[in-house]
This record gives sequence, C-alpha cells and structure tokens, in this order.
Amino acid sequence: SESYGLALRMIQNCVDDANHLFGLHPSDFTLFKVAEFDNLNSVFSQGDILENLGNLLTFKNKDEK
Repeated sequence: SESYGLALRMIQNCVDDANHLFGLHPSDFTLFKVAEFDNLNSVFSQGDILENLGNLLTFKNKDEK
C-alpha cells in the first residue's frame, strides 16, 4: 500500500469484517512486513529480516471483540 498506516488500516478493515476470513479467525493469522515499495521508481526493496507486526487479533477493533 502507499503507506504503513494505510496498510494497517486495510488489515484492520478486513479483521473487523465478519464476512472476511481474517475477521472470522483473526487469531490464526500473523502480519509480517516483507518489503517496501518505492512509488517513484516502482521498486520493491526487501530487508534481510521479516518484521513481525503482530497477530491479527491485536488489530481487531476493541468494540468488535
């Protein structure tokens, strides 16, 4: 996505959607940052280590739990 914050909001929307697989079973999934994308040059850059951003259950809207 265009930014880190936008990516997190997109995941949160999926987790909060009761009809989405992430929303049905959020504890079964973990989000990892695997690369960054440079919009200006259309280039992906991948680091040496995957960054664990957390279990999807942590992204669920607290009012929805």
